[in-house]
Amino acid sequence: MKIPQIPTVKTISHFTPSLYEAALRCKALAIWSAFGERNTLPQSSNAILGSCFHKVLELANKGQFPQDKKACYDAARQVFEEQVQLQYQNAHPLLKSKFRSIDRLPYYYLFRERAALHATDIALQKQPSTSPGISKLVGGAEVSLVSRDGLIKGRPDYINIAKSEVIDYKSGTKAEAVGTELSVSEIRQLRLYAHLCLENDIQISQGIIVRGNNQHATLTISDQDARTEGDAARVLLAELNAAAAHQTFQEMAEPSPENCKGCSCIPLCEAFWEQATPEWANECGLHLEAEVIEPPNPSINSASRVITLQTNAIRGTFSPAQVTIQQIPENWLMLDGENIPEVGDVIRLVNAKVTNSGSSSVVGVDKFSTSIWMV
Repeated sequence: MKIPQIPTVKTISHFTPSLYEAALRCKALAIWSAFGERNTLPQSSNAILGSCFHKVLELANKGQFPQDKKACYDAARQVFEEQVQLQYQNAHPLLKSKFRSIDRLPYYYLFRERAALHATDIALQKQPSTSPGISKLVGGAEVSLVSRDGLIKGRPDYINIAKSEVIDYKSGTKAEAVGTELSVSEIRQLRLYAHLCLENDIQISQGIIVRGNNQHATLTISDQDARTEGDAARVLLAELNAAAAHQTFQEMAEPSPENCKGCSCIPLCEAFWEQATPEWANECGLHLEAEVIEPPNPSINSASRVITLQTNAIRGTFSPAQVTIQQIPENWLMLDGENIPEVGDVIRLVNAKVTNSGSSSVVGVDKFSTSIWMV
């Protein structure tokens, strides 16, 4: 695959909670999140399943499922399947090459079951909605809120005005924090939602994270906490836009082992490749830029034709001078009409995995997360 084009650096008109969180990690990541061609990078299967999970719960909170327990459960499962199928059809070719149908997406059945169970619990406490939307004055699901100055926008999963609560659902199998604990980013998100509610004359006194396994984590939020978070977001937005006025994408990047962990921008972020060292590997994974030094060695495994590449490491989080990359599915290399890498070609291997070969200079690919890019 060809490395995606970096986006044109522009000022950002407003922050959402996700953009705020991205900018706290890296200003270049925020620019990519706001203006990058997101469909040029393979989606995470968890991101697809998570967004479909949230859609099911949105409909449940809007009272759009039957109030009979079994009928609601079946309807929620059907909506989840339809939503996943729709997103899968429009997914990046690499994801579809790795997972040939929606039921092969990792944790598909777990996400579907959790969505249906959550939706059933919610729907049985709801009255059917008679209008397509829910006014922000009475709270509800996925209500779009904008601060008075227009600099912060967001859509909380659910606002319960009667209890002065804002609720956010977490669908993933791996949360930043577990059980009744809250991560720092979850606290920021809940406080920013509370700030948006206050800006729209909705009083909020607590935020709740509802995890996929139905564990609840609660945060008491004062008006001052909410205002402080809103002010911090505005300050960061101003700093980002000041940088955008005179810096390039690469100059705005802030690489570090912590910031680059799980970052989608690694394939295209020159600052990462310039600064990454092998010591970063434990924190942010194995990423390798390397030159192919021998003709590709094809073979057939039980499922498909695979390629082994002999390379010289150039930079990244891998130290040996010569690295063997094993068991690369041939079709991963030929997406977008690309050819199999030849001697002299430079590739970027993102999210490689350690093999059981016993050699530190041999790596493999992980079906869940590895991608390979032509430089």
